[in-house]
Amino acid sequence: MPSASQCVIGVDLGGTKTAAGIVDAAGRLHAAESRPTPAAAGAAAILATAVGLITALLAQARAAGLEPA
Repeated sequence: MPSASQCVIGVDLGGTKTAAGIVDAAGRLHAAESRPTPAAAGAAAILATAVGLITALLAQARAAGLEPA
């Protein structure tokens, strides 16, 4: 069974916004961020947006004592 300090980062890639959040093993949302999806800029820009969100949330998770799985 996962410990309370374990978490995952979920990403929702949409046509107008990209959202991501940190969720722990109990299903609690610890942080969330979103940014506009740069759809017109192409796949590389969309991927960079998702990676930027994940990177920011990884730092937040670790600062809160959570360990992304």
